Amino acid sequence: MKKIFLLLSIITLALQSCSSDNNSENSNISGNMLLKRLEYSDNSGPIYFNYNGTKLNYYSFGEPSGLLKNQFTYSGDLIIKTEWFQNGVATGEKQTYSYLNNKVIEERTYSPGAILEYISNISYNSDGSADVIVTGYNGNSSGGYTAFIDSNNNIIQIGDTLYEYDNMNNPYKNITGYYKLYLGNGGNNNRTQENTTYSSTTYNYQYNSQNYPISCEILESGQPPVICNYYY
Repeated sequence: MKKIFLLLSIITLALQSCSSDNNSENSNISGNMLLKRLEYSDNSGPIYFNYNGTKLNYYSFGEPSGLLKNQFTYSGDLIIKTEWFQNGVATGEKQTYSYLNNKVIEERTYSPGAILEYISNISYNSDGSADVIVTGYNGNSSGGYTAFIDSNNNIIQIGDTLYEYDNMNNPYKNITGYYKLYLGNGGNNNRTQENTTYSSTTYNYQYNSQNYPISCEILESGQPPVICNYYY
């Protein structure tokens, strides 16, 4: 069920310590910024973002040509499908999205070979929370949870996990339709703290003059620090 939030664990949590090269590359950007590249210190390889205007064509791993990429399909300003390709061939691994009143109400998750694995149904409550019911297929378990979301579309609680945020700009906020998919992981601000009963993670950011993060140090309990740098 964590796939409801995918791009942002891949794409959303990240970042610290910027070099002079980082400042130079990001200093010439003004206005509504679009994330072009992520680089991590844990040797996981860079992630590249490709756009058509402010709509995300795909993000790719390792190189900008997209030999391994997740491609986005839009209907108007809404993302209706994300689909994995390797060497230009669809793997069958994808997510499809249905909407009501511009809010996603269903996500279908498929494994390689286009085998349906989960259907997540989402309903929205008057208190700003969202209930997610996950139905498993092919032996996968079913379940559910409630996500509490603040006025800036940031998730602040799921179960016993609590999240805190800064008041700066999320690097994904200007991607058309992106925040609607992730129930807050694509919100307006950046996660600074994640606390559960068993662990905690802290995100220490540095920002550019437009208040977007350019780097972050990720400190997770029992793990070595990871540095992520953002390029726009």
